[in-house]
Amino acid sequence: MKSLLLLLAASSRSQIRSVMSHLYSWLILTPMVIGITWLSVSRLTEDVSLQSLSFGQLWLAGTIGSVALIGFALSRTVTDIYHVSRPESYIDVLPVAANTHFDFALLSRFSRTLFVGLAILLLKWLLGESLSLWASGWLAAYVLLMTIAEMLAALFFVHGLRQKQMSFRLAAFLLLVPVTIVAGAMLAAVFKPHRLVKQMTFAIGMLVFLTLTGIARKLHQKWRADDLEHARHLQSESRLSLFRWQRFRRRFSPSVAAQLARDLQLTWRGFSSSVYVVVVIAVALLIALFALLQANLFAPYGEQLSWFDAARLYQIYAVKITCALATTTLAVLTPVLVAYQLPHLWLERTTETSGLDLWQAKLQYTRIVSAVAPLLSFAVGAATGSLPSFYLPLLFAECLMIWWALSSLIGAFAYEMPTRSGLAIILMATIGTAGGAAAAFGLLTSALLPFGALIYAQAMQGLTEKGRARARYLLLIGDE
Repeated sequence: MKSLLLLLAASSRSQIRSVMSHLYSWLILTPMVIGITWLSVSRLTEDVSLQSLSFGQLWLAGTIGSVALIGFALSRTVTDIYHVSRPESYIDVLPVAANTHFDFALLSRFSRTLFVGLAILLLKWLLGESLSLWASGWLAAYVLLMTIAEMLAALFFVHGLRQKQMSFRLAAFLLLVPVTIVAGAMLAAVFKPHRLVKQMTFAIGMLVFLTLTGIARKLHQKWRADDLEHARHLQSESRLSLFRWQRFRRRFSPSVAAQLARDLQLTWRGFSSSVYVVVVIAVALLIALFALLQANLFAPYGEQLSWFDAARLYQIYAVKITCALATTTLAVLTPVLVAYQLPHLWLERTTETSGLDLWQAKLQYTRIVSAVAPLLSFAVGAATGSLPSFYLPLLFAECLMIWWALSSLIGAFAYEMPTRSGLAIILMATIGTAGGAAAAFGLLTSALLPFGALIYAQAMQGLTEKGRARARYLLLIGDE
């Protein structure tokens, strides 16, 4: 117990020092981003009510959201347990028991999952729903279950890569699936109480949590000695390189080409669980677009349709909004990649990479990884046959305009908050929401292309200088 308290005290002091060294981000940027997000979400939820949905639909949505949360936190949870490429790795050389390592990682993971619970409370308040005692208990049980589910998923992930036995992976799957299903039911009950879940009280949730915690502690104690070294070598395994810097030499400078090839290779290898999460979300957006256009929810258009009337069709708006959201979803990998590469920034310093090269590499990376969004959004919309055929070429140009504008803007802010990837994701999600709103109101149309090109040229000139200065500053001082 004493060792655990000492580790918590050291971690707290480290967090306080980090906050004190980034007061500008916490006192200025954070309130601005939270305020903009609050205004956007509050307006969107004014006329939204979840009571029209059945408990089964909320259960399914809660289960899918729980699975996405586990996948999104997988890389970070592995880092919490094994301290891969983190300053906390000094703990491994101290005389600390394996159970103390696990308890420290469990508390760290719980402190992060708790923010998810607070976000759920905020969403419930925005929807105008009251919080009962039952809902509070279910929400607390959900946070606890998700915490231990993330820990188990990380343990199974590292050990499964080392064992590579199908029976082990099947056993891990059979253990995690019921946990996520129960967690999804409790999350659904927070918004819509149900007779089935009333029997699953907070006490039962605590019992399940304690049982799974005991299992995870035993597995961690048994596997840690062997899995620790394997976790450290996961990032250094040699694999086939699909992206070589020579392929980009004709278009970019050698420094930018090398960085771009490395970044794309890291993404292809799945440097973070965020890669899988954004792909799943982007695919879900395309599926939702296809279902929306096939459901014939919008009023049909007549045969005698002018170009101006076609541009205002809800079907056209749906395709452009999906393009904006999918582009933003894929582009948010940029701040995650920047945060991932911060400990290895000495590579750029030794090669005398300039700030402009560093910034241009991330800008081009953002454009490339999100380039499939306009193509797939347009293809899905055209495949449904619910769009006027004469407007398809113009719609394709509009999708390309949305992708280029949003990816360029998000990529330009790649080094704005390099040590705060979560805050950067919120900022970029706000940019994407604004882009979707602009597409919904018809501001991003092919008719405005000349005007948009002038604005883009003026804006990118200033963003280039700002991004170059931020990247150069980061090269000089590192992540201090």
